[in-house]
Amino acid sequence: MKVPAMVFRLARANARMLLASAGTGGTPHLDGAGGLSCLAAGRVRVRYWFCPRTLANLEENPRCSLVIWSAGEDNREGYQLVGEVDTHQEGGVLDGYDLQEAPLPQVEHFLTIRVDQVLEFRDTPHTDALITPAAHD
Repeated sequence: MKVPAMVFRLARANARMLLASAGTGGTPHLDGAGGLSCLAAGRVRVRYWFCPRTLANLEENPRCSLVIWSAGEDNREGYQLVGEVDTHQEGGVLDGYDLQEAPLPQVEHFLTIRVDQVLEFRDTPHTDALITPAAHD
């Protein structure tokens, strides 16, 4: 599915992003996300320092949901991209960071997600309406 341009406009406007995943046991997990970019053929790329649980879940079950939203009082625009991870690549690596002081992810990751659906998302009551590119670009 083609992802509407308004999703990328919102992402560039410093919107909040979360990636939801679940392993084969079905336990849901949320992680921060960032660096959203548009690729061809209904695919997006996400760049972030994902935690180990997210990566393990996506290895077991590539289905995921990426939420992008603006939570300001006057503007509660948001979208949920539902799809599947196609590819996973490693990027930058921290060198010499002391894990004893703060056990943080050490490798930046790039995920390519094939988007099946784009849904409305708000941090207030909403309908999960399906967003179609032609009606919103």
